[in-house]
Amino acid sequence: MSGFSVVVCGGGIAAVEGLLRLRQLAGDSVDISLVAPNDELVMRPLAVRQPFAAGPPSRYSLQRIVADTDAEWRRDSLAWVDRDSQLVHTEAGEEIHYDALLVATGARQVPAFSHIGTFRDDEADETSKASFRTSKVATPRASPSCFPAARHTRFRCTSSP
Repeated sequence: MSGFSVVVCGGGIAAVEGLLRLRQLAGDSVDISLVAPNDELVMRPLAVRQPFAAGPPSRYSLQRIVADTDAEWRRDSLAWVDRDSQLVHTEAGEEIHYDALLVATGARQVPAFSHIGTFRDDEADETSKASFRTSKVATPRASPSCFPAARHTRFRCTSSP
């Protein structure tokens, strides 16, 4: 126990990068707690490539990251911060004291519209499997040589009935 405690809130790339860099710069001179509800760090920016046959985004175990950095993982979400008392309050009702705080909670996905389906990277695997089973992909009347993108994706040019 060093006596100086840092709390990192978030389970995305910014929070993990902050955790890794802090450990690299400060070494064992700080105690680090990560407050994150998720089990994995998912490289969400790369998920936009998934519909184009690039495969799912990379995933990394938060448990391993926390163990490798000798940090403490509180599997919870940030509810609110009491700056005067230097306390982080979690959704589960826990209070965590901090000397320094990094809030990197990112954004939350919410449906854009209630009447249509939109691409959500956290549901991409299930969505793409379901759409391939239940729907037909509309493609132009052209041979694959006329539609170069068809050679690089799992979609194929087919003639319409």
